[in-house]
Amino acid sequence: MNIDLNSLSPEETFGFGESLGKVLNGNELILLSGNLGAGKTMFTKGVGNALGIDRREIVSPSYTLMNIYEGKFKLFHIDLYRIGEQINGGIPEIDDNLDSGIIVVEWGEFAKKYYSAERNLIDISISYTGGGSPERSITLFTGINLPPDAFHSN
Repeated sequence: MNIDLNSLSPEETFGFGESLGKVLNGNELILLSGNLGAGKTMFTKGVGNALGIDRREIVSPSYTLMNIYEGKFKLFHIDLYRIGEQINGGIPEIDDNLDSGIIVVEWGEFAKKYYSAERNLIDISISYTGGGSPERSITLFTGINLPPDAFHSN
């Protein structure tokens, strides 16, 4: 299943994350890819908000590798920016928590080759559409049956 979305603002990106969070079952692996400032953390804040986690608590774990939040489901928020291309195999923070909650991985492109066969994988790419505009293109690819009409930005 492929779903293409267009976000015109950070709040709309948050809303798309929130819409996704509302339809999750609590055992998904979400790989978020995109350049610095693309909106990966904002999208994650939306997912967390749908799980009952205060969006102000969710911060990028660039220096800690993983933050864990308690909500409707546990949210494991991982950021691979600092270790990126040094990854050479599975990632313990992912492996140890599969099926224990929702795992969101920023800079997921570094983990994709190790987790592309996961049954509950949602692969998301966020990219700028050009210029200095806040507009973003968001593409979700998954084998999970997600309702395409569930995605709205609020």
